[in-house]
Amino acid sequence: MRNRIDNKTSYEVGIDEKLKSLKATGSNNVLEYRVYETVRQYIITFKKGVLPARKIKPQKPFTWINDSELDKLSALNKKINAGVTIESLRNDLADSERSITQMENRIEQLRNNAIPDKDLFDVAERWYDSPSYKRNRDDLEILERYEYTSDKYYSQKRAIVENETVIADVEKSISEKRAKQKDTSETLTDFEQIVSHTYVDALVTVEKNRRQSEIIGNGVKSTDSSMADSMKIDKIADKVAEVVEGKSAYKPPKR
Repeated sequence: MRNRIDNKTSYEVGIDEKLKSLKATGSNNVLEYRVYETVRQYIITFKKGVLPARKIKPQKPFTWINDSELDKLSALNKKINAGVTIESLRNDLADSERSITQMENRIEQLRNNAIPDKDLFDVAERWYDSPSYKRNRDDLEILERYEYTSDKYYSQKRAIVENETVIADVEKSISEKRAKQKDTSETLTDFEQIVSHTYVDALVTVEKNRRQSEIIGNGVKSTDSSMADSMKIDKIADKVAEVVEGKSAYKPPKR
């Protein structure tokens, strides 16, 4: 227990020292400063009991290094230091959407090219793949009229199978891109909230709504507990905002 308390204290001291260091270096570290400022605001808010604990490893004791929210902020800070910007994230999303549209068009083209005439193919399928006693002479007349031979039918049938394999691969790529797109979108949202100083506010709002969503009886919200929680969270959030604005708000030097 003592080690966990010491580790938490050490972590918080490290954040404060990092903020002082970044503030002293000037405007080149504005984004990184805001990440650490958000970390500090998150810690203050969490310690007030406003936000729930979300551990990275559920089986391990809760510490700051086992906090999923701080881990996410740390990952974002690494991306910022690697040169990621809001603009680059937006460009990545736009490029990804264009790529997905191209792949979806390719799937449609593959399906259309495999069977130029779906109705005629269906007639051939009934005739060539059905037992002789189930065949309809009308189907044969249609096939002969359009010179749709068995070789042509089975060639198109193989093409369909081959196309479906390609389509499955393209669909897998689309799914992977969608998953990556989702991560990029979440990173962009976090980045924008950090820049606008609303990251912790958003977490508080989500948690407040979660607590207020506890219902009783026929679905009417509990006015006692929910309102009490709401007022408590609002008051603490206001105090945290005052602390951050008064003690650590960063103002870049004028040029």
